[in-house]
Amino acid sequence: VSSNMVANIGELQNRGLEINLNVSARKTMNFSWDFNFNLSRVTTTVNSLSGNGYSIGDNGEISIGYFPDAGGCSSHGVNLVQEGAPLGQIQGPVYTGVVQNGQPTHMDLNGDGYYCDCQDDFAVLGNALPKFAFGFGNRFLYKDFELSFLLRGAIGHHKVNAYRIYQEATGSAGWTNLIETPYFNAALTTTHLSSNYVEK
Repeated sequence: VSSNMVANIGELQNRGLEINLNVSARKTMNFSWDFNFNLSRVTTTVNSLSGNGYSIGDNGEISIGYFPDAGGCSSHGVNLVQEGAPLGQIQGPVYTGVVQNGQPTHMDLNGDGYYCDCQDDFAVLGNALPKFAFGFGNRFLYKDFELSFLLRGAIGHHKVNAYRIYQEATGSAGWTNLIETPYFNAALTTTHLSSNYVEK
């Protein structure tokens, strides 16, 4: 009666390390200052995309996270979920830097003589999950008053700059503002998700 079902299948493996440091820096009768520093590293590996007699994807991988390109429509998912590989992989074509007739050109990675907008010519362009996450918190108490704040961040990951995909294509000028970044190329009338838009 339905073409879809929800099943609990697949297996992930998480490994990591977390370091937490709490310091009471100053303490008097009316005033105290405590601070905290936290650093963590977690890696997640996709062990399996099957279980209980069911499986998803083809050849142990699936593509997820579709979004349209400027001037066209994306035919593949941004994220590659692959057995035996880390979670968070960003996939896509490798930009050559050459523009033909307003279109970006991409590398032929499988060596068959031409580029196809397909899995055979895609590469892993980065990983969206941070290598390290960290936080630094402070707590000040003075008599009946308290001030607390937390600074947090993440480093060592990649992001797809969707603003550049949508707003660097000169063909998009009719429906959005253009942005001029150091990577702006006025010859590009349409854009396509590629290594050109994956940034640290």
